[in-house]
Amino acid sequence: MQDLANETGPDIRAIAEIAERAGWPWGPAVLAALPPAETGAQRRGVGLRAWERLDEWQERAPPPPPGNDPVGADEARHRLAALLGEDAEPRPQQADYAAAVAAAFAPRQRPDEPQAVLAEPGTGVGKTLGYIAPASLWAERNQGTVWISTFTRNLQSQIAGELDRLYPDPVQKRRRVVVRKGRENFLCLLNYEEAVRAALGRASPGAASLALIARWIGATAAGDLVAGDFPGWLAELIGRGRINALADRRGECIHAACPHFRRCFVEKNVRAARHARLVVANHALVMAQAALGGLDDASVPTRYVFDEGHHLLEAADAAFSVRLSGQEGRELRRWLLGAETGRSRARGLQRRIGDLVEADEEASAALLETLVAARVLPADGWHQRVGEGRGLPGAEGFLALVRQQVMARALGDSPYGIEAEARPPIDGLVEAGMRLAAGFDRLAGALRRLSAALRRPLEDAENPPEPGMRQRLEAAVRGLERRADMQLAAWSQLLRDLAEPPGPDTVEWLALDRSDNAETDVAVNRNWIDPGKPYALAVAQPAHGLVVSEASQEELRVLELIRHRLEIEQLIAAGFASLMSAAKGGALGLFTAIARLRAVHEKIAPVLEARGLLLLAQHVDAMSTATLVDIFRAEEDSCLLGTDAVRDGVDVPGRSLRLIVFDRVPWPRPDILHRARKPVFGGAAYDDRIARLRLRQAYGRLVRRADDRGIFVILDRALPSRLLPAFPAGVPIARVPLVDAVAATAAFLQEPA
Repeated sequence: MQDLANETGPDIRAIAEIAERAGWPWGPAVLAALPPAETGAQRRGVGLRAWERLDEWQERAPPPPPGNDPVGADEARHRLAALLGEDAEPRPQQADYAAAVAAAFAPRQRPDEPQAVLAEPGTGVGKTLGYIAPASLWAERNQGTVWISTFTRNLQSQIAGELDRLYPDPVQKRRRVVVRKGRENFLCLLNYEEAVRAALGRASPGAASLALIARWIGATAAGDLVAGDFPGWLAELIGRGRINALADRRGECIHAACPHFRRCFVEKNVRAARHARLVVANHALVMAQAALGGLDDASVPTRYVFDEGHHLLEAADAAFSVRLSGQEGRELRRWLLGAETGRSRARGLQRRIGDLVEADEEASAALLETLVAARVLPADGWHQRVGEGRGLPGAEGFLALVRQQVMARALGDSPYGIEAEARPPIDGLVEAGMRLAAGFDRLAGALRRLSAALRRPLEDAENPPEPGMRQRLEAAVRGLERRADMQLAAWSQLLRDLAEPPGPDTVEWLALDRSDNAETDVAVNRNWIDPGKPYALAVAQPAHGLVVSEASQEELRVLELIRHRLEIEQLIAAGFASLMSAAKGGALGLFTAIARLRAVHEKIAPVLEARGLLLLAQHVDAMSTATLVDIFRAEEDSCLLGTDAVRDGVDVPGRSLRLIVFDRVPWPRPDILHRARKPVFGGAAYDDRIARLRLRQAYGRLVRRADDRGIFVILDRALPSRLLPAFPAGVPIARVPLVDAVAATAAFLQEPA
């Protein structure tokens, strides 16, 4: 207690007095140890108003793009030696590891191909300092930021501790190193203020807990409630549920409209990370931000170090999955409508952005439509109604049918949850899902109209909003668009796909979650079969440098395949661009997957446009397939990308179609129907017959008249020879490198007929 004699600030005594009046057992002893109070009465509750004693953040100009100077292997060794000091135990393996990791910080050579290093260091090598050495050297040299990501928050803290070697001065370290977490980990000052007002208004004994939290707010470095400097014993004393309620766990932040915006811990954390040299993050945050299309400020890191790489695909699986459940729907309804019953502090759209739209008739109408359409989502009490099979129209009615199917078909029982296949659906499930999808589409449309109305002031060059209002508008637009274009759009597509056979890349199932035999949620789930695919597209490809450390052999194999797939996808796109350019148009590109079509279109559209070639694409251009084919037929030198519908329906005689390029062998889709028919119709021979038929059908589009001529290319070196009888006798077939195929295409099509 003697240490308290130096606590001369009046706020400290005010906090202790509030805690003592609220019944804190230690209150009398603490007050006795504190210096006497100065004369003059204090305002009631002043000690709890901890936000008033926090510093405000200051906006800074955004940092310029980083440079591209590499880090040499010897340089990494020297930096590591400096970090370890002269008295360190010699560990050649650690120096070798640092030198190997340095290769990830070389300049990128091609778009979508990061400099990747995949490593599995042995136990005791000292991997943390091993990758910190080249990462810190690159960040300093190029004035850039390296994101170090790990799986657990505790390891984040350990890595941050290791960085004391790099930045022994605490002031410099605070500028150069930031521990980055999701906003649900930080204390929300507005939630804390509302809890204070409620406690003082009711003279609640909870004021003692808030007093202890106020003391922590005055001492915390970052406001981190989880694995930060918040005392673990205090969380146990108060209760983790009450602590979590003080964070923003429902996306209700009102950003610049919040009276604490300039002191907000989250805003400080985000802004500090923009200018840091090393950001220590976790896989969940990195993957979630990638799934949302960028960080809080829409930026994307260029260099990553993934520690605990054996958990990387697990984190990707969680971030890129789709889950439509009662709880998820209820959370979205609460975000849109706010608290409809009880004493919840949840703030809906009306309270958060009502003042932004009141002078705009179109925006006001969109907000009203949003609030009406949101009632398709589960309401309070949904769980009991769904469990009784009497859910309200909309999501609840659909979830009641989901629960019925799970209960009817699940094999066995478990106190922790049961599952069932999504297909075939029970009677009424598909119809209810389609009605709910239409409801989601209506809600998403209203959110998009509201977002567009809020975006207009941001694009007004003559009367731009002031910085605080701009930040608030941008945050509101970002939140609305993410929920419309990602959450609701994904739910709607999931529901519509239940009426279709399963796809080759994802798996869907129904679940009834339980905890100790009590039902907690009802859900429809969709996950990628290979989570490496979305990880590659959203994280690996945009990066310039990538280190994956401490990966298991299996993870390394998967990640090597990802890197190989990146190279193959790049080659496929290059192949389409080169071949179509060599043919000078008149080219039809055929794909076996819509996602691959879109990816190739994104890469080759600028290339073909620069060469004066019109590129049309099914599932990209907002036109029917028939219209696309008509344009392709009329524009003799245009190019068209499509899938089965184009292969089956295009009829373009003459020079308008002189080249067909297949992205790969058109094997049949491995759905349930195909699985049932395959053993009946000959096993593997059945697959071959379907593939030959599709190749024959596609080749038949190339030659429609006696004077037609053209080139047929398959960009798949795994084309089996047994499929070649698909082509007419006498057609010359050659297996050649891509460069030779491009040259042969140009030469053949330039020859006179």
